[in-house]
Amino acid sequence: LNKDSSDTTMVLMLSGLYGYRSLVSAAEKNYKEALQSGMEGFTYTRQLLALDANDPKALIGKGMFYYMVGSVPNGLKWVTNMIGMSADMQEGFDSLEKAAQSESYVRNDAQMILAYLYEREEQNKKALNHLEELCSRYPENIIFQYNRARLLEKTNQIALARKKYEMIITMDTNALGILKQKSERRLQRL
Repeated sequence: LNKDSSDTTMVLMLSGLYGYRSLVSAAEKNYKEALQSGMEGFTYTRQLLALDANDPKALIGKGMFYYMVGSVPNGLKWVTNMIGMSADMQEGFDSLEKAAQSESYVRNDAQMILAYLYEREEQNKKALNHLEELCSRYPENIIFQYNRARLLEKTNQIALARKKYEMIITMDTNALGILKQKSERRLQRL
């Protein structure tokens, strides 16, 4: 970045790393770290937004930041307000959806993030829609297939979940064999 401040790939990576760190910290209820990481990540996102406010890479950073700040529990909103941070969770989802609908190579990232966040917010149908799109584009991706099966099970679509788990078990892949094992265990419980 010192050599080329407009290197959008590096800025995106830094924005994403800090954004992910923020989400993990928030999930662990370490809100101070979540806010610090979120602010640092959004610094990089602002660089992307300044270059092109409609750039899908920038929209992912913006979406994650707005989601993170918007999802701060009500009892802690005073902290974000005190340091001048306010954001709407829905605006975060909207930015991520716009990135997911783009033709950019980052649309898959946006869809994976959306699937995770929608499930976290118990909007499983929306999460499942994104996973179904990813599975249709990448049928050999065991991670997408496993998460789709898991969400089918979670939404009580047991027959479809069973078929997906069976398919995962027979997938011709050496990568992530643990997902095959998990699929076998889940299938036995259905």
